[in-house]
Amino acid sequence: YRLYCFQQTITLSGGTQHPELAQAESPLNVKHAVRCCRDDDGEEDIWYRSPAASCRVNALAETWTGELPPGAQLDAPHGYTGYPGRTCRKEDDNDDGYSVTSAQECGDLCDRDADCDSFDLTEGNILVTGGNTCYLHTSCHHYSETDTANTATDWYFKHHDIIPAGYERFPANFGCPTTRFSNILTVQECANLCSADPGCKSFAYSCTGTKATNGCNNEDFEPNRCWLSSTCDDLEDTNEQPANSFTFNWFPKKEGFQDDETECLFLTHGDAEEHCEDSGGRLCTKEELEDGCASFMGCGFDSSLVWSSTETSPEVCETDPSQQATSYASCGNFVSAMEQLYAGRPDTFAAEENPLRLNADIHIQASSDFENVQFPTRFNWIIDQTNGIASLYPNSPYLYDFEESLSTSDEDLFCDAGLGPPTVLAQACDASMDFLLGSSVSIGMLTSTAKAVNDFAVPASSEVPDEITSLEINQSSNPDLVRGAVKVFDRHWTMSGSGLVNVNSDAFQYSYVEQVGDIESSVQILQVNDFYWGQTGIMLRESLDPDSKFVAICFEQDRLNILYRDTVGQLSQNNFGGGSARGGADNVLYSQDMWIRITKSDNLFGTSYSLDGIQWEYFSSVIVGFESAMLHVGLFTVSQFSDTVMASNFKVNDMVYSGFPSSPRWLE
Repeated sequence: YRLYCFQQTITLSGGTQHPELAQAESPLNVKHAVRCCRDDDGEEDIWYRSPAASCRVNALAETWTGELPPGAQLDAPHGYTGYPGRTCRKEDDNDDGYSVTSAQECGDLCDRDADCDSFDLTEGNILVTGGNTCYLHTSCHHYSETDTANTATDWYFKHHDIIPAGYERFPANFGCPTTRFSNILTVQECANLCSADPGCKSFAYSCTGTKATNGCNNEDFEPNRCWLSSTCDDLEDTNEQPANSFTFNWFPKKEGFQDDETECLFLTHGDAEEHCEDSGGRLCTKEELEDGCASFMGCGFDSSLVWSSTETSPEVCETDPSQQATSYASCGNFVSAMEQLYAGRPDTFAAEENPLRLNADIHIQASSDFENVQFPTRFNWIIDQTNGIASLYPNSPYLYDFEESLSTSDEDLFCDAGLGPPTVLAQACDASMDFLLGSSVSIGMLTSTAKAVNDFAVPASSEVPDEITSLEINQSSNPDLVRGAVKVFDRHWTMSGSGLVNVNSDAFQYSYVEQVGDIESSVQILQVNDFYWGQTGIMLRESLDPDSKFVAICFEQDRLNILYRDTVGQLSQNNFGGGSARGGADNVLYSQDMWIRITKSDNLFGTSYSLDGIQWEYFSSVIVGFESAMLHVGLFTVSQFSDTVMASNFKVNDMVYSGFPSSPRWLE
């Protein structure tokens, strides 16, 4: 599906375990961890400001699994995370506390109590109180349930006893390991490695405790070992260990894994967006994740790759249809085909404008930049409930569901497109195409239909339009020049001419309009008489004097050529490809129905060609300085002989003149 060819930014959500945030790019259909943000506080008690950063947004709190604190870290008992200067705000489960000499001694007390999930340790004067005081807790499950302590108190959370949601636990079992990870600080982080891997069926994590407290015998082994398994999820296939001397617990995925929203979810980008919206928020932006706004919120995701809403550039931006990012190419083809379809409409439908044009008077100039493009997605009805009548607003018959989400900001634009971000652009394009044409119409069908409409349009006139001037340049100085002729049937032109251009004084058949400013002009050359030295194409000329400066793109000797004169009275020059050290194609041969195009931007003249009028290939460019702001823009045909006429057939379908007061009928 073309929407998913784009890459999406994913970012580690922070924490001091990794001082520098890592970020990567991923296809949208890969599963990653989810963090949600919200712009207001909301009424729920599950949205908090992250203690890891100063942010204006709230993040969705997940299951607390012993995330490392953003500041200083305590030397905590194995299997615990210590949070300096914090205390559980709930009532102490043992009001008087226990007198202990160390955090490890308090941790041993908590380990012996199956209901204990955390403890406070208040430092005392050993000469006065006999040591430190330990308070065990059975209902302090999240960092958000703690406060800043008024005394020398630290809070310790027991993470080694957690059973990650979506998994079962089988104590004293090594499982069936295949892939090892070292120094994975919590059982939840080990579970996250398995959850992110679609091939992982179960994992084993090294136990915490002692033989005396729970039978765990890990004193002589490296702690925090995590083994993933892609081979088994059945207890019968595992390696059980003695209950009084074991090293691992085994965790297989439950049936219906990741179906419960209480789990630490790993989702595709689309499912992640839906999850955050259902929770009352949205995906966090790349900047919010980088700033730590969603860090320290649970599920061990501070060490996982986390989806953001920020897009990255597609891997390719080339105009070659086989290489171009799919969404740009498909949407660009849709826009171009719609423009071509409306260009070929009969005169009886002349008042019908292309609904994709933002400004109906300005041509959509390119298939992939999406300037002057809008995407209607539904009708704008006026509902008269009293009389039961519905009618369309006459001046604004359409509504645009993606109007607010499409952006022209530089950070959302890639591949020189004028709209973004690319996934939203693709969604808008798909929705608009379904609305305007129906779900059964494909891009290929639309393109073929548009071409057929133009090919078989009923000729409207055999006269050259009044806006067009057609003449023989330098006829008076060349009395032997055989005159050419021009006939027009709608946008189909037949032009014949003799004469020559590639000298220092031109004489040829020319049909033109006058234009000021930047220019884009394209034409389809349907047929050229087989004449070896002939030239036919588009010319931009400073004056009608025979030695005037000009730039033209034309076919000469069956090859595409830029023909130009950059100094008045000098010989004209040829450029058969490349040019101006800008790359481009060389030795482009003519084929029937080929399109050529020339653009002017200040003194830079660029040229391109196309086999279908939709996908364009860059050819070459030249720089010519014109003194006059007004240029003559039109078609020409020469035989390079004064006594021989050459004929060419054109289809003028896409000439664009910015600033032209009113486009003639054939300049659509």
